[in-house]
Amino acid sequence: MTVIQGMDVSTILLTILIPLLACSVYYCLHLKQQLAAFVTTNEEFSDTSPLTSEEKNLANGSLDWVTYLEDWGSSGWCQGTTNVDRRCIFHNLCYLSEYNEFVFLHAPHSISEGIPDDRQQPALADLSSVPDHNTQYFGYVDVPSSAVQSMKNISYQEGKYLLFNRFNTGNLMHVFHDDLLPVFYTQLQLEILNMRSGIKDATLLINDGQEEGPYFHLYKHISKQMPILTHQLYQDDSSSLTCFEEVQVGLSKLTTWYQYGFDVPQGPLKDIAVTSKEIRLFTSFYKSKLNIPRCKSQTETEIENTFVILSRRSNRLILNEVELSLALAQHFDAFVIVASLETHSLSELIGLISCSKGLIGVHGSLLSMSIFLPPSSILVEIFPYAVNPDNYTPYRTLAHLKGMNIIYRAWRNILENNTVTYPDAELDLGGIAHLESEIQDQILESSEVPPHLCCNDPAWLFRIYQDTIVDINSFVEAVRDALQKSDERDIEEEIRKVPFQPGAVLELSCSTIPLPSGSASSDDDDDYEVGLLLSWKPPWNIPFIQKTTKAGYPITVEYEVMIQEQGMSDLYAGAFRLSMTSHRFKGNFKNSHVYFAWVRCIAGDVAGPYVAITSCPYIEN
Repeated sequence: MTVIQGMDVSTILLTILIPLLACSVYYCLHLKQQLAAFVTTNEEFSDTSPLTSEEKNLANGSLDWVTYLEDWGSSGWCQGTTNVDRRCIFHNLCYLSEYNEFVFLHAPHSISEGIPDDRQQPALADLSSVPDHNTQYFGYVDVPSSAVQSMKNISYQEGKYLLFNRFNTGNLMHVFHDDLLPVFYTQLQLEILNMRSGIKDATLLINDGQEEGPYFHLYKHISKQMPILTHQLYQDDSSSLTCFEEVQVGLSKLTTWYQYGFDVPQGPLKDIAVTSKEIRLFTSFYKSKLNIPRCKSQTETEIENTFVILSRRSNRLILNEVELSLALAQHFDAFVIVASLETHSLSELIGLISCSKGLIGVHGSLLSMSIFLPPSSILVEIFPYAVNPDNYTPYRTLAHLKGMNIIYRAWRNILENNTVTYPDAELDLGGIAHLESEIQDQILESSEVPPHLCCNDPAWLFRIYQDTIVDINSFVEAVRDALQKSDERDIEEEIRKVPFQPGAVLELSCSTIPLPSGSASSDDDDDYEVGLLLSWKPPWNIPFIQKTTKAGYPITVEYEVMIQEQGMSDLYAGAFRLSMTSHRFKGNFKNSHVYFAWVRCIAGDVAGPYVAITSCPYIEN
């Protein structure tokens, strides 16, 4: 062993280790600087990268998403024929906050499947469920993937995102109808929302430029992480770029039922597909998320006779609200609750409405909460003077959706003396003082607002923001009529009409049997006439289908049998309709011939699948 003079072992070790430690510290700082320069990783997002394990390990190992984005770029896949029905999925779609633009990075490995060359005619996809609205179009800017080298800050957000625009954050009708319902149902279709576990696989990515708004908490319940508002991604560095691992674009429009009058006066959509099933699924989900307790038994008086009056505190007032409440309580032995967003939280309002017999309010967005009304309830909408209920029907249309079973009545103030107007109010609250005198006189003298387009017609705004004195007698009669109709409505009968399809018949068998003596018409022993004996058992789900019907209206269960001889194109004597599960068929069947038989069950008007048998063996008498 060689010993260096004047130095012990500890000194030698320190001499060697100190430079190594210094190098390690320098290397760690250098890596940290690289990370800060190239990537900002959000640790809140789940590890759901579309990269292969090898690619991801390489990217994480080098801490260089820039190289990955430059090599692989963006990819997109779209289905649909127009911006209205087109749905797309993108990998590595980026957002440049300086210009509020989405960016597609073109690289050798980029894929653009189903993306038309004229994607700006008028747009690639809609960002809102409101179809073909020119403020709700989605598009992106093309750049070569090498452009990322000029970006000083690249942020890469892992996970799945659903990109859309909120339509009007301050209006509850728009929040439910245009945003939450379509987003919820789109998530179900894309299998990124699990109803059983409540697990959400996608984070909402919102590009409408609006601030959070009063109902932002409702969006959080259908987002994996806190919803991202793209305009909040802006940083002082104008070259910052945020790239998203997977982005879904395009909302389902199945759940919408109303158009707001952008091209023609407002009214129901022509082809309404949404039913009570989609609405009730949505409301059940939200009631569970908002921790709204179940209603008491519907046999309890306080639930059967509860009415909720939605009160407004700044405009569209019911000037005799107290008198109206007392009249309802007296005439219908009802418990009347006057509620507003000033006195109750949104969750409390939903809880009250969910357990009430009726909802009453002046035409306005708060009536959108009628989606939470239970079946067999009533909805009475109040319209101020000169506002024709037939021209403004979002809530009437909702109540009449298939299966909703809500009795709707419109009450209209027809007495001009029972209204208070505000001609000097602000423009957006119905003021008309800024208009020419002639136009003001036309509005004041008119007894009905003329049909108009959205959204700033002065006659409409002037009349809808009136305060109203409700005529008690006529209003009570409207409520009485609705309640009588509600009592007559047969909910179970509506359920009975749901087309439950029977399953396949069970244990189908067929045999040839000799006909009674003297019936044979041939002397050929190998070709004498026989009968066919078919038997089967009912489908296993028939007892369950029968239980869905109301007593006294049993469902009709029959069986259709078709027989065909091998080699023949025509059915033997057509199809037979039977109510029994076995039958002997006679007439021109030959022992030496092969016959095919099909049997299916028909429950009510709904037919199940055919079950076929190919041959009928002979059974000795």
